[in-house]
Amino acid sequence: MAKDGAGLRASFTVRNTGKVAGKAVPQIYVAGEGWEAPKRLGGFAAVMLAPSATTTVTVTIDPPPPRQFR
Repeated sequence: MAKDGAGLRASFTVRNTGKVAGKAVPQIYVAGEGWEAPKRLGGFAAVMLAPSATTTVTVTIDPPPPRQFR
């Protein structure tokens, strides 16, 4: 994970273990203390993968999780 002026980003590897091409939609869920829902969708990406292919996906969490104020 990385944080810069664009927000919080997560990078990870996605692999097609099948014998045919396919589309993957990896998702990032975030949780926060005191939120109405226990988790919410923070971001996602759609990628096409050839058989046995691997790719690195970077997802920007949008909007950034709120900060806790004390």
